[in-house]
Amino acid sequence: MKIKETVRRDGLRIISCNIPTQTRVSVEISALVGSAYDPSHKQGLFHYFEHMAFKGTKKRTVKEISDFANRNLLNFNASTSRLRTEYYGVAVYKKLTEACDVISDIYVNSNFPTKEIKKEKGPVLLEAARNKDGDSYLSDLTLRELLYAKNPLRQFSTGTEEGIKSITRNDLVREKDKWYVPSNTIALAVGRVSHSAFVREIEKRVPINASVVNHPIWDSELNLFPGEVRKVIERKDRNQSTVVMGCKVPEKVSDRMDVVEDFLLSLLVSGWSSRLRHEVREKRGLAYSARGGITRMYGLGAYFSSFVQTKPGKEKIVESLMRKAIFTPITIKDKKIFEDTRETMNDHITAGFGENLDRWGDLIYEKIVKGESLSGIERYFKEQRAIVNSLSLKEAEKMRKELFRPERFATVIIKPKK
Repeated sequence: MKIKETVRRDGLRIISCNIPTQTRVSVEISALVGSAYDPSHKQGLFHYFEHMAFKGTKKRTVKEISDFANRNLLNFNASTSRLRTEYYGVAVYKKLTEACDVISDIYVNSNFPTKEIKKEKGPVLLEAARNKDGDSYLSDLTLRELLYAKNPLRQFSTGTEEGIKSITRNDLVREKDKWYVPSNTIALAVGRVSHSAFVREIEKRVPINASVVNHPIWDSELNLFPGEVRKVIERKDRNQSTVVMGCKVPEKVSDRMDVVEDFLLSLLVSGWSSRLRHEVREKRGLAYSARGGITRMYGLGAYFSSFVQTKPGKEKIVESLMRKAIFTPITIKDKKIFEDTRETMNDHITAGFGENLDRWGDLIYEKIVKGESLSGIERYFKEQRAIVNSLSLKEAEKMRKELFRPERFATVIIKPKK
């Protein structure tokens, strides 16, 4: 595996991650802007770019885009996160030119036909409705609303009904001209790829533009306690209850802290032998799903959440067991699970990312947003193994106490309406 980068004079970053054993190549072009940038009265605007990417360009109709992708790509899609909008395609490595052509076309040349804008509001509104209909999605959204006061992590990223309905072609053209410029763009190819060939394909398709953008700076609100620490939502036609607990955690962490977090989560809430799973599911049979994790968005914030779906009427005991799993100190009694976790993590390191091209892409973007050198990625697994093998129970307990202070937590319960 070899990573190379070319930065064009207007700021366009062209990055390749060559994996010679691959038979595929993934091509992505991303604008470093996402739903966090939505105006308050037009929430859903930047998510809408993802949907409009396939609705026509200056050189292709909707059908021509579909036909080209169907003939040449193994996978073709777009996604919107808080701080990035990504357009990507996966192809057999010999079709690098075709993948670059269609991805750069929808990135650079989307023309947002008014008819398509109006028509696509139906699917986007249905996507938003689907998300809010799900108790797991709603509970996570509500938790973020309790934890954050102004940070965009508290927003419904798909968009509000009012915001989606108000989006116009002028909105899309204006924001595209502002944010979709080379200095705010990353082109990435992962798989079997020649860096020089990828650079040539991108440079001839992404025009020179010296415009520079100014990004807002958000407060991660790490030291701001929740304004409200508990919320109960009753919903009709439910046959289960959802209990979610969480708190904000540091946005920026070192590689070592990142690994310690993984250990900690496996011990407490996410592993097959975790305290949470043992107490709630294996010991008492109170849940099918019991899990937890940390969601981190560099440049915005991060939060921990633990999630259990249980029988109606069991919310109180489940909440008590979740608190026990999270807040009980780690001691020598946890040694076996700790060592089992160490072995599992070493196995994951040995296996690497395998055929998963997305994992390499995610790691590259993580290094970019953290402002770290890409050259270190080639040593990633070696460095990870060294950290894993040097961790101790004492270090895990120290982090548990620092991260999971009871007064920083908020709880959301969704249960059937009586």
